Amino acid sequence: MKDKRIKNKQRECISCGGTNLIFTNGQIVCSDCGIIQNGRLIDHGPEWRSFEGQKNNKVRVKMHRDTIRHDKGMYTYIGNDKKDAKGKSFSPKRRKANRSIRYWQKIMNTDNKTLQTGFQELKRLASQLHISKPIRNAAAKIFEDAVDNKLANHYSIIIIIAASLYIASRQYDKPRTFAEISKYSEANEKKIGAASRLIRNKLKLKISPTSPANLIPRFCSKLNLDEGVVNTSLKFIKRIEEHKIFLGKNPLGTVGAIIYLSSNQQNINLSPKKIAEILDITELTITDRVSDINKIIPDLIEYPN
Repeated sequence: MKDKRIKNKQRECISCGGTNLIFTNGQIVCSDCGIIQNGRLIDHGPEWRSFEGQKNNKVRVKMHRDTIRHDKGMYTYIGNDKKDAKGKSFSPKRRKANRSIRYWQKIMNTDNKTLQTGFQELKRLASQLHISKPIRNAAAKIFEDAVDNKLANHYSIIIIIAASLYIASRQYDKPRTFAEISKYSEANEKKIGAASRLIRNKLKLKISPTSPANLIPRFCSKLNLDEGVVNTSLKFIKRIEEHKIFLGKNPLGTVGAIIYLSSNQQNINLSPKKIAEILDITELTITDRVSDINKIIPDLIEYPN
């Protein structure tokens, strides 16, 4: 910062009494003796910054807003301290005013109790399911909108959070099944499904049907299968979707059947029972889907070659 000569209205140097005071690097310095003055000076210059190549894009620094906090991280809390920052005791009038502020602060926090409880549950559930931050933030927004629309009156907070996370994961094409979410939540699968339908209808949220292709990589990873099985499974899925079979059915059954066929194609001995345990479905569902696929597309196994 360039040196600026302090106008005559400023005080004299505290050491030599000189009047040649200079403002430099946020400090007042006497140009005669070099003593830094003990006073304060407010910099009245611009508070924005302009980066190189962006001279017309002036940026102001602001606090980061935390989507998953009920107050977005912007709330100011009034403590019980009886002294100010300088260590000076508050006057009786000031203490009385602080008590009044804390009282109203407590009432306002009570109004946000639903959001506080919900966001705590969302953080826990997202951590258990290894949900990414963008999906978690989207689920927080869905939950907040659901609370604003009084949907929490129909289901418990835990169920609404589970449903919000299910919808958000679908929106980002990183779907989690009802069974996966229910495993780490106190909400059962049926209630999560019913709550998700209610939220989608009331908030008019549009989500595309879950494609088995979005589930293949994750479940292949859980079964410790290599990339060859994943690629073969995706090719099988593409062929099945061209024939438009299994529309409206649980995609997990199709995923289980495809993984079974792909592993056999790669000469990997993987039983339907083991696949069913990982996907949390019955072994009969997988064998039935395999039978249906072989009937409708008998040349599927030879297709990738």
